Amino acid sequence: MKILVWLLIFNCWNYLSVFGQQLHRVIPASLDRPMPVLAWKAITPASVHHVSLQDKGAFAHLEEVDFSSEEDGEWTKVDDVRIWRLGIQSTGASSLYLTFSSKLGTEASIYLYGPGYKNLLAKHNLTLNRRFSLSPIFNDSLIIEINVPASAPHKGALHIHKIYSGFAKLNQANRMATCSENINCENGDLWQTEKRSVCKIISNGQVSTGTLIGNTNRSDTPYLITSNHSIYNENIASEALFIFNYEANDCNDDTETPSYSISGGALVSTNKNLDVSLIRLYEIPPKDIAPYYAGWSIASSPPKRSACIHHPYGKKKEVAIEYHSASSSQYSNDYDSESAWKIDHWEIGTTEPGSSGAGLFNQDHQLTGTLTGGRASCSSPTDDYFSKLSLAWDKYQVADQQLKHWLDESNTGITAMQGYDPYGFNPIFCDTVYNSDRELTTTIAAYNYPVAEKFYINSPLQIQGCYLDIDMVSTDSPPSTVTLHIWEGSKQPEKEIYTQSISTSHLTPNMIKYINFDSALTINTNFFIGYDSDDIKFRLKEAASAVSTIYTYTGGWTLKQNNQSLRIGLSECYGSIVTPSPTQLYIYPNPSQDYFYLRIPQGEVVYELYCYNSKGDVVKLRPLWSEKEMKISFELPEGYYVLKLVTENNEYAQKFLVLP
Repeated sequence: MKILVWLLIFNCWNYLSVFGQQLHRVIPASLDRPMPVLAWKAITPASVHHVSLQDKGAFAHLEEVDFSSEEDGEWTKVDDVRIWRLGIQSTGASSLYLTFSSKLGTEASIYLYGPGYKNLLAKHNLTLNRRFSLSPIFNDSLIIEINVPASAPHKGALHIHKIYSGFAKLNQANRMATCSENINCENGDLWQTEKRSVCKIISNGQVSTGTLIGNTNRSDTPYLITSNHSIYNENIASEALFIFNYEANDCNDDTETPSYSISGGALVSTNKNLDVSLIRLYEIPPKDIAPYYAGWSIASSPPKRSACIHHPYGKKKEVAIEYHSASSSQYSNDYDSESAWKIDHWEIGTTEPGSSGAGLFNQDHQLTGTLTGGRASCSSPTDDYFSKLSLAWDKYQVADQQLKHWLDESNTGITAMQGYDPYGFNPIFCDTVYNSDRELTTTIAAYNYPVAEKFYINSPLQIQGCYLDIDMVSTDSPPSTVTLHIWEGSKQPEKEIYTQSISTSHLTPNMIKYINFDSALTINTNFFIGYDSDDIKFRLKEAASAVSTIYTYTGGWTLKQNNQSLRIGLSECYGSIVTPSPTQLYIYPNPSQDYFYLRIPQGEVVYELYCYNSKGDVVKLRPLWSEKEMKISFELPEGYYVLKLVTENNEYAQKFLVLP
């Protein structure tokens, strides 16, 4: 079953959420037809149940009911459609969400909406043989509507089993803590891949967090890991909502990205003593939401650095980061001894109620645990406990109490793996591109200051890594370190978005070294890739280029005007760079010996080409034309020459030097 969330610009609606195939009306038939007075059912007001459960991630009270389209509400036939409606009222509730079962045919559609058709949800093609839930309506009343074509042989039936009446303002802006760390702000830059595995969970009137997790077959089986205290039996798993991509559009924008919900999953493994549950979702997350199955490690050693991506209080996605090592501990006597990784103090962000079940990623961006609980808060971001994946793996031998049976079905015995895109994203299949593919040259001496290569883009680009074409590297002992940097910026390196240290022990002269980034980077503007090698001997090869793209730093960034580019190759996966185009005539390499390449401004067509020596005499060249540039060969004595090019609207001249 699918839930596609759209934003509609419509006078009376806030948004429309569509489930399944788009073969039905997205507008309920009652909107443009005369309807009888609506029948209402009242349930216990939410304020009666407003208790301390909120501190444990609970936001709604459960009211079990037995309402159906056969016994309650009213059917009306208007024109070519049968319409059934029923109103639900819980005075003072902040939200309402329902659990159903259906005996409706594939022709039927269900709509949920608040007064005035606000917060409209639509569900189609109801072929489920189980209970399911729909996303909350943020109002204290809602209307359920069924539309069935009058030509359908049967009306079918819809049963309502549970109504959750909200007493806490789920994911509201006034819940934003002062220490909240938006996943799409600077501190989340390195976690843009892993965030795609994380979802908000609504189950049994509570909010928590879950993470899609990979298996050793690298299949698309949608396993999701969370805490046992969030989902501990089959009914809760089957009726849960898993909401992906619920996050802010960017760092400073409070609006949210379109989210996608999956209703229900099968609980394949759960362990109360370790507080871990593994769910196999009823649906594989679709390609267009870019899911990611997180990698994991079952190492018995604690993570040296940690990050937790989560949905505190059901809010938009956040991140908490700890730069020091976790320690082995125990959350409470309710759990096995030494079964938790303890985070002493979050250095960035914190967890809160609703973060339960969130994964703990190590320094290699692999899951090592899931959040059980702790004392962390904005005022004191300390003492959080994550159930160890190393124990949940196979400490308990029964299949439905361990992870190994499900995540290593082929019994490979591996103890760690990287995450993957279930739809096949792999840097091996990405294009490798350079700013210039011309013949290589080298500089006279290594740079002993930071250097950067500029890349141009005109649409978002995702890169997983880069290639360094190494010319020279120090072989001194002990090994030194080269620091790779990536910056965004229009005219020069400005905002650093990534850094990685590279040991020279892994580098040799004349090698092309692939550097795999910790996570795929999504870049939206022109950017720079460069390095800082301090005082060691390190140099990348250079290539002749139509446009100078090398920047050096000596108290400030300066463009090196030499028509050269650094040999840094990109692993282009989604999107592409733009080859720099000149705004004037470019000759490269310059100086040269017996040939050069000529690139002309975009859109110009060459009419005439002349070359003059220092005496003003015309000399002979041998041009070889191509679409964007030409290769010009010659046999000329040493000295300076001037190339003159005539187009329809302009004349260009450029000096070049011939070497002996």
